[in-house]
Formats: sequence, C-alpha cells, structure tokens
Amino acid sequence: MHRTPFNGHTPRVLMVDDNPHDLHLIGEAFAECGVPAHLRHANDADQALAALSQPDARIDLMLLDLNMPRVDGRALLARLATMPEARDMRIVVLTSSSRAADMQFCSEMGALSYYVKPTTWDEYLALVRSLKVFCCQPVSDEALPIAQ
Repeated sequence: MHRTPFNGHTPRVLMVDDNPHDLHLIGEAFAECGVPAHLRHANDADQALAALSQPDARIDLMLLDLNMPRVDGRALLARLATMPEARDMRIVVLTSSSRAADMQFCSEMGALSYYVKPTTWDEYLALVRSLKVFCCQPVSDEALPIAQ
C-alpha cells in the first residue's frame, strides 16, 4: 500500500497530549513554518477515540504523546493498530520519553516516526519542518527512521 499526499485539501492533524502548552507551541510553529494544517487537540486517549468515531471525521496525521493520565499513548497506539478506520492515518509519536523500548514498541505498532519533544523554540520549528513530510509528501508503509 502506498499512501498519497493530501491532494487538494489541508491535512487534519490531531495532537493527543494532556499538555495545552505543547499544543499551543506546535500550533505556533506550524503557523510560523507555513505548514498548512487544521490542528485539533485531544487531552487523552478517550477524546482521541471519540474524534476518530465521528462520522465525517478524517484525521490525516496524529501527533501522539505517550505519557498521559488514565490511558497512555502506548495503549492508544496498540488500539489504533487494530482499528480499520485508523489504517491510513499517519501516526507520529511526540513525547518526552527517549527510552529505546518505547521507540521499539511504537515502531512495532505502526508509528511512522518518533520524536522527543523539543525544549527550545528553534527545536519546535525544526520539528514542524520535519513533520512537513507527513503533511505534504507521499509516505510508504515502511516506517521512516526513528528521529530523536
């Protein structure tokens, strides 16, 4: 299977993270880098699943934090791997964990890439520039190298 770019529409990005500050910074970085996207936010796995269950909801790219209360991102990623409606969604992990075991697990569950959350504004800009490939270019089913 070969995933195609988002022909003619602005990609819908769902950021699943319990930290509103991170969402704000990602939104600002998308705007500053000129990467078109409709950004949505889910505070936890339940909200993410609810967003996916909407009849007309299409999520092109999910930015997923692993460390969240109640149901963490690992459990959500494992659940998404079994859901036909999430099959074509691009999932990129964006988390504070730099553990090799987390990176391996996410790769095995189908995440396209893995990024440790930035700590400076310049790092946020660099992150969004690298995410542009997931918003604007074809991505094959083969996972891209894990980025840190």
